[in-house]
Amino acid sequence: MNLFWLNGGFWWLLPLVGLPILAHLIRRPPNQRWAFGSMYLLSRVRHQVTRRNRLHDWLLLLLRILLLSMLGLAMMRPELRWTVPNEQQEYAQNVVILVDTSLSMTQTLDETSEQSALEWAKQEIQTLLKENTGRRLFHIVTFDSDVDVVLDDWTADAMIVSASISSIQQSEKHGRLAPALQKSRQLLDGQGGEVWLYTDQNGLVADGLEDEIPLLVQQNVGLIPKEIPIEDSSNLVVTSAQYSTGLEGGSLRFSLKQYGERAGEVRCVVTLPDGSEINTFVQTIPNDEVESFVTLPRVTDGGIGQIEVMDTRLQLDNVFYFQLPKIGASRVLLVDGDPGSAAIDSEVYYLERALTPSSVGAGIVPEILSDLNAQEPKIDTHSVIFLANVPNPSSNVGALTEYVRSGGGLFISLGSNTDVERVNQLWNHLMPSLIKDRRTL
Repeated sequence: MNLFWLNGGFWWLLPLVGLPILAHLIRRPPNQRWAFGSMYLLSRVRHQVTRRNRLHDWLLLLLRILLLSMLGLAMMRPELRWTVPNEQQEYAQNVVILVDTSLSMTQTLDETSEQSALEWAKQEIQTLLKENTGRRLFHIVTFDSDVDVVLDDWTADAMIVSASISSIQQSEKHGRLAPALQKSRQLLDGQGGEVWLYTDQNGLVADGLEDEIPLLVQQNVGLIPKEIPIEDSSNLVVTSAQYSTGLEGGSLRFSLKQYGERAGEVRCVVTLPDGSEINTFVQTIPNDEVESFVTLPRVTDGGIGQIEVMDTRLQLDNVFYFQLPKIGASRVLLVDGDPGSAAIDSEVYYLERALTPSSVGAGIVPEILSDLNAQEPKIDTHSVIFLANVPNPSSNVGALTEYVRSGGGLFISLGSNTDVERVNQLWNHLMPSLIKDRRTL
């Protein structure tokens, strides 16, 4: 408990308390007395009354002294204060403005507002600086995962502080409050003061706060959290994405987490490396994670794709990037040169079963043709082409040659429809050695 004099400049009035004493000292009873008439009979009574009057005069003196003392104390305005942890010190001289610039400070105040929490904090600080009378010294500290001191030294210039506040930039990192409080306390250097804290964090949500706050109290530092008016805080984030093979081009499975109490349907846009987009809608759960998936086309270029969740409250982390392998490059083209009347009589019957074993899963789903001229061979579409007992090609030899030179695989299976000599003439420039003719054992 401390005693403070709000108007200490009135101490010079203290000597005025002696005025009643001086008045009583100056006052003297009359020295000459004249007795007349019946007053002689009242002399004894008058003597007793004089004693009572003197007693009343002393009480009057004390009352006058007390009255002047009370008036003087009232003018000096004494005040008793008890030290309360983290209570705002109205007349603190040194103030550290501590601003959170982490990712979560980009969320808007509500559904209809376009103002972020950081923008609101900067505007609020500007308003408080206009009310500064010049008696305070300011320092500015910003923090995310790192702590930065904005000003070089303490300053009372509101213009410098205002310009420094306006230059604060948003970051995409997470926030660490405890090191920021420690740095603010070190700047105050044990002299006491205030820390104006602008953050969207609530409660003891950071490691180290339970150790830092008692130190602030011991060093007479008032921690003043400035409440940011955010309604129904929420944030939607894609946490993971993974490609899995299957029918068609496979599927892309991703997880979406809701940080907040809101629930509802949200639109997600999957953009593939070739620029094509797939829209899907996901039903979110408050403070929980849900999974969803999209089916991919049979042929898709590999590369970097992205998933964007349409979250209007905090847009900075709406996009999640993923690596997608080239889809369709593993597809196989089977050209059946002798289809047969039944499936088992087909030249590619066993080959087709070998590529798609039922015990393993989908495997490779081959494409089967009976006419090689029905489709132009392209490395982007097929990685391997099987010519199963196909009559010697003529019109598309150049296309097959270019296909092989581009990295495609060509497998030639001989049969009754093929001529080995003709095959060697067509493909000798691609094969390491000539193919030997069939032999009957």
